[in-house]
Amino acid sequence: MSKKIRAVLLIILLAVLINSCAPKKPEITPQQLAEYDKIIKEADSLYERGAYTCLKQAFTLYEEALAFPVFRDQNREKLLRTAILLAVREKELGFLEDTYLKKASNLITTSPSLDEYSTILKIASTLPRKTAGIVGDFVEDG
Repeated sequence: MSKKIRAVLLIILLAVLINSCAPKKPEITPQQLAEYDKIIKEADSLYERGAYTCLKQAFTLYEEALAFPVFRDQNREKLLRTAILLAVREKELGFLEDTYLKKASNLITTSPSLDEYSTILKIASTLPRKTAGIVGDFVEDG
């Protein structure tokens, strides 16, 4: 065998080996893609409305979308942004529990790629809770 043929065969062999060693991307069927698109479109629409109940529904849908590994990173970010907005809305509405603040914190802790949101989360956590009226009286009285 000539040196050129050996070189070509070696290159082909290396290309096949490199390709077979690369991590496989999770595949998604057309039906799964259609289901994912439906979930995300609905969640994005609810997110844009910005009302507390709409944001809660969007949060649930973004959680569902985490089941699709192909899109997990971008869904995790949408889930986090929604959790932060819900945490702010909870404070505006005078909720006594910090449910979504805790969920947002947990998302940042478990996903280092979302660490850039930690400053925004700190700002959200320092916002004053509106407790006027009956709830304010209850909180002040103990």
